[in-house]
Amino acid sequence: MEGEGCEHVFSASNDLASTIQHSTRFHHHQAIEQHFAFWNADKYAVLSTFLWNHYRAAAEAVHSLTAELNVLKMEFDITDGTFEKFHEQEQHYLGSLKELPVRNNLHIRYVHVLDELADKNCKWGLACEAANMALSDVLPGNLADMSTTLNKARVRVDTAYQ
Repeated sequence: MEGEGCEHVFSASNDLASTIQHSTRFHHHQAIEQHFAFWNADKYAVLSTFLWNHYRAAAEAVHSLTAELNVLKMEFDITDGTFEKFHEQEQHYLGSLKELPVRNNLHIRYVHVLDELADKNCKWGLACEAANMALSDVLPGNLADMSTTLNKARVRVDTAYQ
C-alpha cells in the first residue's frame, strides 16, 4: 500500500527514543541523522542488488532468446521484416475490434426496435381501451358531451400512436 515504506522508516526510528532520551539536543540530532543515513545506505545497497540481479536476468534472457529466435527464423524462413508485417497486421486487427461488426449492430438495433414496438403496442392498447370506455360515462342523447369525449379519446389515441 501507498505510504507503507514511510511507516517502516519511522517505525524503525522509534527505537532511537530509548537510547537518546537522556542525551543532549546535539546528540539527539546526531543520532537521528546517523540513523537515517544508515537507513538510506542500507536501502541503496538493497536496491542496487535488486537492480543488478534483474539486469543480469534480463541480459541472459535477451541472449538466450535471441539465439532461439535466430534458430526459429531459419527454420520457418522468417525475416525481421516479417515481424514488422505481423505487427502491422495485429494493429489492424485490434483496430478493427474497436467497433462491433455491422451485423451485430443490426441485431442490436433490431432488438431495440422490437422493444419500442412492444411499448407502443401497449400504449396503443391502453388508448383504444380508454377510447372505447370513454362513451360509457356519457348520457345517451347528449351530443355535445359525446363530441367532446370522442375528441379527447382521439387525441389520446393519436398521441399514443406517435
